[in-house]
Amino acid sequence: MNQLVEAAWITVSGTAIVGVAGFGAAIYTAHRSLANARAQKILAERTKAYVDAIAAVHYRQNKRDYEMRAATLDEKTRQHAEAYLARYTEPDAFELEARLIAFASPEVVTAMQKSSTAHRDAVNAVAADRAALHAHEASGDPVPGDQVSQLLQWTMSTGARQEADKADDAVIELIRTDLHGRGQPLPGWEQLP
Repeated sequence: MNQLVEAAWITVSGTAIVGVAGFGAAIYTAHRSLANARAQKILAERTKAYVDAIAAVHYRQNKRDYEMRAATLDEKTRQHAEAYLARYTEPDAFELEARLIAFASPEVVTAMQKSSTAHRDAVNAVAADRAALHAHEASGDPVPGDQVSQLLQWTMSTGARQEADKADDAVIELIRTDLHGRGQPLPGWEQLP
């Protein structure tokens, strides 16, 4: 075969190989870009769901603290607490749960379910104690006020209440771990006024 023809075949073959490789690289890059865009969308939705979950847990903790307190608040403190709680609009529980199921890690979903159950148990424990006190008072045998306060304080500082607080803290730390790759208790963190 003529050297000129061979050179032409080599050039055409090389061009074809480069073209096919370039086309394959373009397809690979397009698929990779789509996968990255999908991962970024999921991360953005996960972050939104987690921020809403943290806000809901924080609100639930503050509301639980307010509603389960044993001591009577002075009028100014009561108004401040009620105004603080009124600023938050609770999300639709079904929507938040659906977003967590769709975007959260399985560990966070499980922890959130445990947290919600622990909160319900704490609320039910205090409600049962209050109902027992009201029944006792209705029987005509009044309980001295200091005993009522002591009983409610004991209920709220032990058992179900502590479990609810621990479960809430666990959810927040799992969320922080999932988002940041690590989770540590926030030192000195307190409720904002």
